[in-house]
Amino acid sequence: MRNTPHLPQWASGSNPQHAARGANRMARLGDRMTPVLTQPPPSAAESAAAGKASSSLPYAPAPPILRRRWARGVLLLLILAGTVLAVWRWHGAVRYRLSLLQAQRQCAAGTAPADEVRYDSVPDDLPALGNDGNYLTGFGRWLPPPPSARPTYTSSPSMNYAYHAKRKPPVPWVRLCGLAGWNPSPPMTALLFLHERRNAAGQSRLLVLTFHPGEANPFQAQVITPAGLWGAPDNVSVDVEGQFIGSFDAWEHPMRFYAAQPDPADLTRFTFKYEFSGQPGNIDGRLNADDTVTLTLRDGPLKGELR
Repeated sequence: MRNTPHLPQWASGSNPQHAARGANRMARLGDRMTPVLTQPPPSAAESAAAGKASSSLPYAPAPPILRRRWARGVLLLLILAGTVLAVWRWHGAVRYRLSLLQAQRQCAAGTAPADEVRYDSVPDDLPALGNDGNYLTGFGRWLPPPPSARPTYTSSPSMNYAYHAKRKPPVPWVRLCGLAGWNPSPPMTALLFLHERRNAAGQSRLLVLTFHPGEANPFQAQVITPAGLWGAPDNVSVDVEGQFIGSFDAWEHPMRFYAAQPDPADLTRFTFKYEFSGQPGNIDGRLNADDTVTLTLRDGPLKGELR
């Protein structure tokens, strides 16, 4: 006997109503399974194309502006143009400021040998100093010394008597004066000391001590407050306590003054040698708290002549 499969009652067709209901269920089941069974999986090329399309969607955010090549080029051009404009506008001021600071630094750190003559009125020394390019000789045409004090050396047949010699000021000092608008070496003036000193408050000062023969106060000082990145140096003439040379002593007595030396142990002090009528001695100087200068005779022939 042939076996036949057992069908549910709704699929057997014995009941028309059941058969119609079963046909509807089969149709709905077929509709659900058709996309799964008939749609093939995407290929590799289709997946890549789909990813590219999704990365260039019109609503995606734009890249930052500095990542754009043209924006970087414009920015570099603006920076270059600003730099060129700044150099053209301020190169003179920058060069002046750098030159001023360099001259100040050189003056503050400059030294000279302790036996370097800065002022000399010894008659026997004047011919050699007059031929030395580092010295300037002073003549008696505009301010002659007393006849009894005139040395025997003459500079020319016109009988202009050379009565003293002074060493030319250092180049950094001449440069600093030129930048600041000062006179670096007035006539009849010998520069004895040029160096950085500090007052009692610890403030840095550029101290300049000069000798002016024939004046009532021959020792004179300038205290300079150095300039910084802005402003100009402040140059103030200050009192010097301890004048011991009279107005006619420079003509009546031959004398020498040597380059003053800074005291490495005391930043307020300096010292220098002198000779008066052939006798040696030493002078100590100090920058006071109020920026005035005091000279003290340590020893030598003028020890009792302080006034």
